[in-house]
Amino acid sequence: APQRAYSTTSHAQCPRAVVGDHHLDAANTAKYDGHILLHWRGAWRATGRVKFFGRVINLLDTVYAERADFAFGNHRYFPGMPRQIYAGVEIRQLD
Repeated sequence: APQRAYSTTSHAQCPRAVVGDHHLDAANTAKYDGHILLHWRGAWRATGRVKFFGRVINLLDTVYAERADFAFGNHRYFPGMPRQIYAGVEIRQLD
């Protein structure tokens, strides 16, 4: 069988999501301070056929509001998702 050349490669990124502070009501009497979420994703090709990959959403497990507003006479805060971790393996078929 012919030998195939390959090189191991890897990459990683650390994107962020920023929501600035903002007022919750028309009278500007209530304010949400905003939040910053850090995420991570990366991959490593172990061989020409095998690649491992993963991502972490909300890397620091920040407590934040997905939505904040003033409605029905109350301030409402809808909690955001906690840390989420995903991982996988990709295996390519032989040609």
